[in-house]
Amino acid sequence: MNRIAALNNSTILRDWGEGVTWLLASENANGLRALDSTTVYKDCALIKSGPNNTHVYQLHPIPDFYIAMSIAIKKKRAKILDVMRYAGFLLMSEKALKILDDVDDVRHQRLPVDITLWDGSKLEGNYHLVHPLRSVKWEYYTGPDINSTNVHVRREARYFRGINASDDIKEFISSQPLWISRKSTPFIFVGEPLISALIDGGCSGVDLEQMEKIKKNSGALTYV
Repeated sequence: MNRIAALNNSTILRDWGEGVTWLLASENANGLRALDSTTVYKDCALIKSGPNNTHVYQLHPIPDFYIAMSIAIKKKRAKILDVMRYAGFLLMSEKALKILDDVDDVRHQRLPVDITLWDGSKLEGNYHLVHPLRSVKWEYYTGPDINSTNVHVRREARYFRGINASDDIKEFISSQPLWISRKSTPFIFVGEPLISALIDGGCSGVDLEQMEKIKKNSGALTYV
């Protein structure tokens, strides 16, 4: 299989009633923490190239103030998955993060995040926020639209059609375990090696069949 999972924010987060506390002062002159593409892709280096002008880039770590935070979950019914999109980053359990490090030859940027639950108990050190340090660039494709119930996928269809332009392109891109793309900012992507390893390791959040049973998934996970 050449699966590619595209992860976006889930409506599961609405049940968190969450509050975020930033742990480091912003270094931006205006005090904002909006992570722009200039910061993310500054001085990126080409790692390798694939078919039809497809390229893989190594990114540099971003300043810690963007990612250093603690999370307070207010509601008892909150569901916390092993792999989730949160605050623009990837929220991963310790179990999922170990699998990522075993599978991926890029050591992606991560910071531990303390999560306080509704009853005051804490998940200290059990979760990390991960910022992918790999980027994949592929060409636009103007062929037929792909079928998807995900509004973001339909909106970004010209990018996803590019992934599916040929079997060679799909195979090359899906072989990358974890990456982001400048073209499709709502998503963090997980490729076949990592999808398989996470599912085999019993991690929730990347198994499409499992996520479709969670009514509040609402397109947060889709297979491209």
